[in-house]
Amino acid sequence: MEIEPYPVTFSRTAEAAELDKRHADLPAGVETEESVRIAGRIRAMRNSGMFIDLHDASGKIQIFCHKDHLSTEQLALVRLLDIGDLIGVEGLVRRTPRGELTVNATEVTLLAKSLRPLPEKYHGLA
Repeated sequence: MEIEPYPVTFSRTAEAAELDKRHADLPAGVETEESVRIAGRIRAMRNSGMFIDLHDASGKIQIFCHKDHLSTEQLALVRLLDIGDLIGVEGLVRRTPRGELTVNATEVTLLAKSLRPLPEKYHGLA
């Protein structure tokens, strides 16, 4: 698999806080037909990369990466991601049954690979 580690461009259509505000009244368990492109830094990963906490300048949003929505090549890319990587995600907006606003990823793009681990939370990013 050939991956461009530092692509030239990624056009995003939304930010985390904007999506949260726009879909504040979306009931739990409902998926919208709205496709968005969002970019940010991976701050946490759960279930082998199935759930990713993506932080951008405005806030945090959860990304859901499932084999039903991503190609085999895209799933292989998700398995190579690490905390601290910058990624771009395209997908549909939904609210999980637990009430968390989520983007169901249909495409994941590596924007920049993190070469060093992020500092510990309590030391800050001075």
